[in-house]
Amino acid sequence: MNTGTQPIKLHFVGLSGYSYPHTRVRCFHFAKALAEYPDVQTKVLSYRDHLCPERSEVDMFDHLKDTEKIGLVMKALKCLLRDDPKTLLYVQKAHFHSAAPYLMHRFLRRQYIFDYDDYDVELSVFFGRGTWNRIFFGTRDWDVITARMAKNAVACVVSSHFLKDFLATYNPRTFLIETGVDAEQFRPVNHLERRDDRKVVFLWTGLVWGEDVLQSVLQILEAFQKTASRCPNVGLQIVGGGQRMPDVQEKVRQEYSHLDIQFVGWTAPQDMPALLRQADVGLLPFAGDSKWFRSKSPTKLFEYMASGLAVVASAVGEITYVIDEGKNGFLVDGAHGFADRMIQLVENPELRAGVGAAAREKAVQDYSLPRLAERLHDMLLQLRNKSLV
Repeated sequence: MNTGTQPIKLHFVGLSGYSYPHTRVRCFHFAKALAEYPDVQTKVLSYRDHLCPERSEVDMFDHLKDTEKIGLVMKALKCLLRDDPKTLLYVQKAHFHSAAPYLMHRFLRRQYIFDYDDYDVELSVFFGRGTWNRIFFGTRDWDVITARMAKNAVACVVSSHFLKDFLATYNPRTFLIETGVDAEQFRPVNHLERRDDRKVVFLWTGLVWGEDVLQSVLQILEAFQKTASRCPNVGLQIVGGGQRMPDVQEKVRQEYSHLDIQFVGWTAPQDMPALLRQADVGLLPFAGDSKWFRSKSPTKLFEYMASGLAVVASAVGEITYVIDEGKNGFLVDGAHGFADRMIQLVENPELRAGVGAAAREKAVQDYSLPRLAERLHDMLLQLRNKSLV
C-alpha cells in the first residue's frame, strides 16, 4: 500500500454469536486474521453477543418477535452509525440483522460486502410480517431480498463453488473463500503412539436442527452398527445439540443401546480442540444432495482435518473439492459406503494415521486462517485498485 493511503476499515456484522460457527469463523476469525495486516482495521458486531446476550442462539433464529427484531436493528444502526462513513460493512448472511447495513446502503450509500456461506433462501429469518420486510428491504419475498443483498454489494464472498455460481448471477464480483479453521488451536496427536488396546473412536459434531440433518446422523448409526459387528473395539461420540437431537437419542435407546455410543452435549468452541484430540475418525454424512448440502463448506470438516483425524464424508458438494479420495480422506455414498471405510480404518491404523496427517497438511496449507486472510486481503486490494472501496 502506498504511503499515506488510509487503512481499509471493516465492520463485520453477524446475527449469531461466537458459539455458532457462521459468525465465529466468518466474522470473529476473519476479522482477527485480517487485523494482522497493517493496512486493515476490523471490528465485529454480533447481534447475539453484543446486543442481546440474555437470549440464546436458538432464540435468535426461532423465538424473537418482530418488535424485538426491530429493536435490535435500531440498536445495530446506532452502533454502526458511529463508524467512519468510509467503513466497509461486512454482512454475514441475509437474515433480519442485515436490515441495518442494508438501510445504511439505501439511504446513506454505505458500501458493504455480502458474505454467504449456506444456501439459506428457504431458511432465512426475516420479519414475520411482510410489511416490515418491505419497509426494510423493499420487498417481502425472501429470494428477492437475498438477490438484492448480493446485487447491491460491492462484492460477495461465498464458501463453496455452488454458492459462487448462484451469487455470480447477481454480482460478477463474487469471491470464493471457504470456511476454514484456526490450525493453531486444532492440532493432532500421534495416533500410532496410542495403546493398541484402545478403542477406535468415531466422532460426529453438529446441531441436529432439521429432518435432513437427522437423516444424516441416522445414516451414521447404521454404519456404526455394521462396523461394530465386525470390529468390536470401537466407540462413537455424537457431540452437539439441536431440536432433533432427542430423536437421535431415542433411536439409539430403541435400536442401538448395545453399542458404545456416547452423547456429548453442546461443547464450547474453546473446548472442542481437546475433544477432537481424543477421537480417531471424523464422520461427515449428508443424506441427500439438496442445495443446502451442496452449498456447505462445513466448519467441522476443517476442524477434523486440522486435528489430524481421518475423515469419512459423503461425496456431496464442496467436500468433493477439499478431500482427495484415499489421500487426505474418503468420499463415500450411503451407510454401506461409510461402514466399509470405517472398518478399513479400524483394521489399518497406519492408513488411519497417514490419511490424518495428510488431512492436517491440507488444512494448514489451504484452509488455515492466515491463508484465508491472505485471500481476503487480496480481494480488498482488488476492490481498492478499482476504486470500489
